[in-house]
Amino acid sequence: MSSAIAQSRHDGETGVARWKRGVIALMALTVAFILTACGAVVDTTLVIKADGSGSRAISATVEADDLEKVDGGAAAIDKAITENIPEGMEYGGQKAGSDGAAVYSFTIEFDSQSDYEEKVIGILGAGGVTDIETEIEIVVADSVFREGVSVNENFTSQDLLQWLVEAMVKSGIVDDDDKDDLTEIGKTVVEVDGVGHDSSAKIEYSDIADYGIRDLNVTTDGIGTGAYERTISYDLSRETYSRDTDAYDEFFTKATPKGGTLTEPDEASTVWTISFSAKDEKQLIDYTNTALNSESTDFAVSSETDADDPTMFHTSVIDFVDCGQICNEDAEVSSNLVLPKGWQGDNGGAGEDGWSMPISHDPVVFDHRVQFESVVAAASVAPSGENTLTIDYVLSVENADLVGSAMQEFLEPASTVADLSVDAGKKAVTYTITVVGEDAAETNSRLDEYLPGSQYSVVESDSSLFTRSYSVNMIIALPRDLLSGGVADGITYRVDLPGGASVADSSELPKGAKIAGNVVAVSEDSPSSPEFRVDASSPNIGGIITLGVIVLFVLLIIAAVVFLVIRQKKKAAAAGPNGGLFSYDGDQTGNPDASAAGTPSPDAVPPASPTSAGEPLAQTAVLDESATEQLPEPSSESPTEVLPPRPPLPPNSQQ
Repeated sequence: MSSAIAQSRHDGETGVARWKRGVIALMALTVAFILTACGAVVDTTLVIKADGSGSRAISATVEADDLEKVDGGAAAIDKAITENIPEGMEYGGQKAGSDGAAVYSFTIEFDSQSDYEEKVIGILGAGGVTDIETEIEIVVADSVFREGVSVNENFTSQDLLQWLVEAMVKSGIVDDDDKDDLTEIGKTVVEVDGVGHDSSAKIEYSDIADYGIRDLNVTTDGIGTGAYERTISYDLSRETYSRDTDAYDEFFTKATPKGGTLTEPDEASTVWTISFSAKDEKQLIDYTNTALNSESTDFAVSSETDADDPTMFHTSVIDFVDCGQICNEDAEVSSNLVLPKGWQGDNGGAGEDGWSMPISHDPVVFDHRVQFESVVAAASVAPSGENTLTIDYVLSVENADLVGSAMQEFLEPASTVADLSVDAGKKAVTYTITVVGEDAAETNSRLDEYLPGSQYSVVESDSSLFTRSYSVNMIIALPRDLLSGGVADGITYRVDLPGGASVADSSELPKGAKIAGNVVAVSEDSPSSPEFRVDASSPNIGGIITLGVIVLFVLLIIAAVVFLVIRQKKKAAAAGPNGGLFSYDGDQTGNPDASAAGTPSPDAVPPASPTSAGEPLAQTAVLDESATEQLPEPSSESPTEVLPPRPPLPPNSQQ
């Protein structure tokens, strides 16, 4: 029993001790709270006007008890203020409060949000408050989309008076150990149209009635060209639109930039669309601000080459849009870039409408190669003999300047299998690769050495004396990396056939191939290398020449025979019926010159007496060798030649 009583007493004493210790701890905590809460009470009234300007009034009330702890009292505090007040804040002086308190007033006047931000940043810096990245958002809405005021801040008036605390410690009127207890937050009010609204110390206030766009999308095309096309889509519910159709229609009309187009929704849609062109980034920003009733649009594009690969580029794009004046608070805002082929970004992602951009002032970097205007691979075909293949890479002058000598270095052949030439025009620069072979086989070998994987052949088949039939096969393994930036007009593969040639079977051509005269071409959008086959035929020049020689030879033989026959006939006609080399001694009467003028020649030989009466006189032909030597050739003008006079015969010549 006694032990139980003793134990009970012990437990009672222990409980009392515990109770006493708890009371003491509670009293100590209360004292600590009271001590911590002492100091100047900071009250704030933020006034926002309809134009976005306003003022921030701050009052610091120091109670009489606290003034006693300050070396020099209220006057010392006033002196610290006047000697250290930062730029951007105005001191309203000291006045007496109730029960011996001192009230110090300060004001920050501003004419815009940016002016307010600039002054706040300077005041915080004066107090050494550098761990706060100042954020201020002031929205004064008075439109068909939104009505009211919204204010958001991430600092307090206590932060804005930290410079005073530091000044009091520095002047020695308070101890450094007490500086954390010199101020405390009082009441914070936001005043709009003369009406005050309570707020937290870090002001978060909004009384905006929202009738804005519920979904906004911005799509931009033309990245990498310097000129842009932008489309902005506004999704506005029909219920909201019906509140004030005239006011909404007026907004969309004014929001359409110069040269832009406005498309209103049909009966099944709730989306208005504004589209416009911009010649440069500045105009794009101006037009977008007009379309969004904003002043905050940001858009910038810059490029640089890769340090290790001069044909690779890194393009930074900043794309920021602000629809705070027309969008409701819960609106979904998106921005998309339509990129050239081969561009890949480090932030965002590819979507149906292009690359999805974060709504931020931070750049998104895209890796890509330069875009070509066009690429043409052309083969000049010869079934036998020299074959030539050329590849023309065409860059705009702007892109050529951007690439510099890197493009030429990239395309330059490592050996003599190909040649590179550069033609700089006013609008474009053409880099031409030329591969020439003595025949198709050599062209194929040289081409494969310059562009591994390429093929080129001209295979003859079923030729005849008059025609040559052959197939042209071509694969040009263009450098994919080089063309990954895209080709604006596509890649053209072309076969130029010899003169007089024609395509024998167009079904063998690649899809999309076209024939213009003897030129066969096909265009591809991607840098893939299609197998290009053309079955063609052309005149067999060798056979035609051989046939021509034979015909000419036959014609020459015929001409020679005809010539000889004609000449022989002419000679025969010129000789007369008796040969043309003989003369006769007279006519049947014995008078050799019977056809003469009737007067006998003095040298004429008298005719011989007939052998018998009535017997005709015999004619004697005498060959005069000297006369034959003097006879002229027959004349082509006259079939009969006139013989010279016959000399008289000697007496002993008659028979």
